[in-house]
Amino acid sequence: MMSRRSTAKWARLWFPLATVLAVSLAVPSAHALVSGVRDGACANGEGYWDYYGGTLTGDPQNPFAPFRVVIPKPGAKGGWNGRLLAYARGTGSTIKVGQDGKPLAVDGTPLVDPTTQSPLLGFTPLSNGLPEITGAGLVLSGNAEALEEQLVCERKYAAVASDYKPDVDFLANGKLGWAVEDGVRDIGLAILQARRLLLTKQGHWPQRTILMARSQGSLIALRYAEERSPLIDGVVSVCTVGAGASRSWDSAVDVALAIDVAFGGAGGTGGWPWGDPDGNLGKVKPGVVFATDVVATVEAWFPPNDPQTGGESFARLEFVRLVTGLPLEGFYPFPVPNPATGGMAPGYPDFNWLASALLFSTEVKADIEGRAGGAVGQNKDHAYHLTKEQRRYLKQIGLPSEVIDNWLLAMNARRNVEGSEAGRTYTARYRDPTFAASALPHPILSVHTTTDGLVLPSQETELRDTLEDKKGVGVVHQKQLLRQTFVDSNGHCTLTEAEVAVAIAAMEKRLNDGYWPGAGFFPNNPASKLRFRNGFNPGQYPQPGKHKSQP
Repeated sequence: MMSRRSTAKWARLWFPLATVLAVSLAVPSAHALVSGVRDGACANGEGYWDYYGGTLTGDPQNPFAPFRVVIPKPGAKGGWNGRLLAYARGTGSTIKVGQDGKPLAVDGTPLVDPTTQSPLLGFTPLSNGLPEITGAGLVLSGNAEALEEQLVCERKYAAVASDYKPDVDFLANGKLGWAVEDGVRDIGLAILQARRLLLTKQGHWPQRTILMARSQGSLIALRYAEERSPLIDGVVSVCTVGAGASRSWDSAVDVALAIDVAFGGAGGTGGWPWGDPDGNLGKVKPGVVFATDVVATVEAWFPPNDPQTGGESFARLEFVRLVTGLPLEGFYPFPVPNPATGGMAPGYPDFNWLASALLFSTEVKADIEGRAGGAVGQNKDHAYHLTKEQRRYLKQIGLPSEVIDNWLLAMNARRNVEGSEAGRTYTARYRDPTFAASALPHPILSVHTTTDGLVLPSQETELRDTLEDKKGVGVVHQKQLLRQTFVDSNGHCTLTEAEVAVAIAAMEKRLNDGYWPGAGFFPNNPASKLRFRNGFNPGQYPQPGKHKSQP
């Protein structure tokens, strides 16, 4: 008979193994929802299988999780390398799945061949498909087939992704939303589907799974890392929301308050028309759509007969930008003078940090408040101020000192916005990383652009401090759990395919060797489309935090 001590020992050994087996072998009826497979062709003459379909979620509001699985075929360069790359994407999508499991376009019409739609089902390009703001204007990222060519065709990875947005509201009007809850569920189901297909086609499960994430998807990936999911081995996160959902939505309150004060009447109110009810900054009016409800207001700030950089709206918006910590380059729809360089800071009419801040402070915030069942975001622990240099600059562009003082006083007098209990609970769950569990997390490589007006680079400081606070000074670095690196770019998640490949290779090296590669692994060589910037200091995230590194 086995002793009690032996029984306990076997229980400790069996539990993680049982967890892995249960996760790997769970077979819901989602098998029937594989809509199809096509043969993909690589530039090198080899090929891959391209599966697409939907996985049952069990959620009556969002019954299907669209997925895509890409598996390399055997060829001259060899077959599958035994690795799986899972992709936790950000907000937005172009393809959905209907109740029969068949892919649909945004307008709800069936797609005859969904794999020809761009972005492809479940994927945007690894460069994110978002534009980068440069001195020459806007530069769009390139190859929509980058995933297949770089990773599947050349390096022989299998890959899987899910879309997160199979909801009726998105199908009806294309609205964007906060899909972290959907994403946590759906990427897990998509990974299970990929494992089953790999077992069928290749005869074994992946030996290693790397979860790559961007933007909103970084919160999904951090949760998998924090909870040491048996589905993954490491996380590569791009433009990481390191401060967590709660503090990020606090920043949306700051944007709303600053606009309300700067564009309001004599009492410093009335400039933010999207509250619920109007004037209440704590909650967005339900059903707000950026394209129809917000854009007209922005256009009115810059009428055709008003000089773009000399009008009243520009000075007001500069106050908003500075008090909320947003970058100048790319903030406006047009180039503006840059006092730091004496030149012009680039802008672009269709993609700018002002529009992205308003989009997330209205339409996306309304979505998360609907999911949460209450207001999200607060400013009770915030303190609004400007530096002497910032005040001097605002005076130079036409704001009198007394106006600046009155606006700051008005903002600090209104530090009374408080999210609802339901909202606080929801954002904490989807997602505020705490790393409070006894087990150390999976290794995390976080890559951020040096200028990002949507997810500030200083969120990386918050991520580092959260890990350090919970695990003790230095233990994160001693255990080689977190590596943070930056790319010299003005954009949100605007990495080149070459930079993504370096990030994945760095994670492979960490998993193989037990330590991260040095700074030389992350070169700055623009000719090779590598723009890593070692030693970059992202600074502190705006508004008070609770970390020891803050003054």
